[in-house]
Amino acid sequence: MELPTLIMLLTFFYGELPVALGQDDIVVGPALESRAAQKFNQYATKEDCDNDTNILYHKAPSSKECIKIDIKTGSFFYNSGGLLIIAGYTDDGCHSESVGWTKKNYKPYSDGCQPVDPGLGGGPLKSFKMQ
Repeated sequence: MELPTLIMLLTFFYGELPVALGQDDIVVGPALESRAAQKFNQYATKEDCDNDTNILYHKAPSSKECIKIDIKTGSFFYNSGGLLIIAGYTDDGCHSESVGWTKKNYKPYSDGCQPVDPGLGGGPLKSFKMQ
């Protein structure tokens, strides 16, 4: 097994690597975005998000941190910074659908501005987590 594949598998299953990687280590695939820090920006409208103006809140969350989405937020932008498990929740505590809430999984890289209400039938997202 190649080292980049092993690193990605360890990150996926454990959320963190058991070793520290230096800036000069070789990283491929989705982990390339890990050179950029995680970020989560909240905007009142999709137009504000698309133009990166009138930001309501900016957060540089750590892995597994539950981010509360403000009620004024209509659109958000995220950068996972190489984290692979990305999800939005219709409750404000990043709980799973097992307690009656809806969960939406996202791609492990930024996919542009996202609506707060993804049309899942569970209402707007109220929290977001990357790990």
